[in-house]
Amino acid sequence: MIEISPEQRAALLSPTATASVGSPSVADAFGGPQVLTKIREKFEAEGYVHVRGLLGSELLTGLEEAAQNSVDKSEARGFSFRTMEFGPVFAAARPPSRSPGADEKKYHEGSSSLESKQYFREVALSSAVPRFIAAVLLDLPPSTSLRVLKDAFLAKAEEDQHCGWHVDDLGFWPCKAADPSPGINAWIALDDIPAATGGGMAVSPGSHKAEWRWEAYKIIGSTQTYPEGGFQSVEEMMENARPQTCNMIEEGAEMNATIEATKVLPDYRRGDVLLCKRWLFHRSEPVNKAGQQHLRDMESARPGRTAAFKRYSVRYELGSSRLLEGFSLEAPVLLNPENAGQTLDRVCAEEGPFYPRCWPAVDVQEMDGIKDLAENKFPAADKIKSKFVGKLFAPKRKENQSTMGN
Repeated sequence: MIEISPEQRAALLSPTATASVGSPSVADAFGGPQVLTKIREKFEAEGYVHVRGLLGSELLTGLEEAAQNSVDKSEARGFSFRTMEFGPVFAAARPPSRSPGADEKKYHEGSSSLESKQYFREVALSSAVPRFIAAVLLDLPPSTSLRVLKDAFLAKAEEDQHCGWHVDDLGFWPCKAADPSPGINAWIALDDIPAATGGGMAVSPGSHKAEWRWEAYKIIGSTQTYPEGGFQSVEEMMENARPQTCNMIEEGAEMNATIEATKVLPDYRRGDVLLCKRWLFHRSEPVNKAGQQHLRDMESARPGRTAAFKRYSVRYELGSSRLLEGFSLEAPVLLNPENAGQTLDRVCAEEGPFYPRCWPAVDVQEMDGIKDLAENKFPAADKIKSKFVGKLFAPKRKENQSTMGN
């Protein structure tokens, strides 16, 4: 595990951190370029790093409170997660509805809740999390953009199911598999989640390079198995590579055992960040009896608040990465099929900030366009998307999910 000091976090957030590759301020704060090289080598070999201290106490408290508000106001789903909220990075741009005669108190409560969601956006775009990814793990020059591809807030409690070993499917990672992109998933713990209670995320170290990975991709219908030009319809995709993202244990018991033998389940503290490569196999860990008792104790200590193990997950990609060709569930492609196969940079420049930039800096003009996406473009795309989701992710058995298992 890597522990980040306040001085190192300050160096990552400094304007000079984006000045050049291997910024002296960042390298010096970490003890020299050789230390950064060792971190990158470990990340490349194992496919993940566990980092503590990237979020300051004030930002972490704000994020945790925004997350807790979402849990308190949501109804239990009863499947793999108690609470699931996709795209909170855009949520603060969605105004609460206010129809004539609407309850004034509820309107202001809605406004306050949306204001608190600004913390999701700040963490995803402006915190030391994307800075560490860009400046330390990827050593990106300021001429190369890093963007938020997808984000989700998830909370796990006493659900019966969990998402098995997988890599993210087209729903959560809609970029071409052939691109040599270093896509990274940032999994942020918003509670203490010790291994002894379950409820966290397990990883398979080195699985992004394992010889067996190609067989595993086929079992779960990964985008790694797609043809070069993608699939031209939902029917063609269902026939050739129907996503079975969370169903490794049902579809490939022997492969599941192989991956399970490599499992590492970290002890997470509130604010810890697990940074994983796109092709690292991972799975959610069910909450066990000790964890269920821990959640009951939390609720007893905080009357009126719903206890759950909370996490915020953000996928980052280079702006030069390309969306999948052919059929896709992506909003910009559903709204304009010509966006299929285009780079994230180009889509954002021509269609709006569907994938907000966070490196070398947040684009102010993009931020001005988020409201239009939230109020108009996403709702329009969702209407089109609803026609396909039921077909594509319909269960072979009881339930099948997209990559909702982190």
